[in-house]
Amino acid sequence: MSIDGTVIKQNISKNIVKYRELAGFSQKELAKKLGVTPSRVSNWEQGANCPTIDILFDVCKVLNVSINDIYGIYPDSNITLSYLEAEHIAKYRKLDEGGRQLIDSIMSELIKMEESHAKKLIETENRLLAYEKAFQKYKIFSKHTSDNELLAAHSRTDVKATPEDIQHDIDIMDDDSKWN
Repeated sequence: MSIDGTVIKQNISKNIVKYRELAGFSQKELAKKLGVTPSRVSNWEQGANCPTIDILFDVCKVLNVSINDIYGIYPDSNITLSYLEAEHIAKYRKLDEGGRQLIDSIMSELIKMEESHAKKLIETENRLLAYEKAFQKYKIFSKHTSDNELLAAHSRTDVKATPEDIQHDIDIMDDDSKWN
């Protein structure tokens, strides 16, 4: 991976601004934390010059980001983060260990809920397909019965028929031994 020095310099300038703002610091506040003048931070952000490597590591430490974040280069990575995702990561990095554990727990529970919801949707869809298949089968054998007549047993408004109830009734209607 070959990257032009100008591109790196532009990335550094752009990312110092980005991560400084995400951290909620003014140029003056960042300068104070780094022990440099505000005009020096301004020059870095405008691309007039770049911080030395030693100062760049200090910038990363103060802004709680990696050197790759500042350089904007992620070797061997196909991951591209949106601005919002990068903001979430920056906020996560500001949390203490307890806060990180809480966020990790919440995310794990949300993922479990999403997976459970997806599983329930698939199960419901499969049940509906089975009912449709059973209904179509019944319609083939009962050419003289209309759709309304078939579901007449479940047309009461005071009782809610479950799909299982409907299937049970269809099975009874299909069982010739019940009608002899």
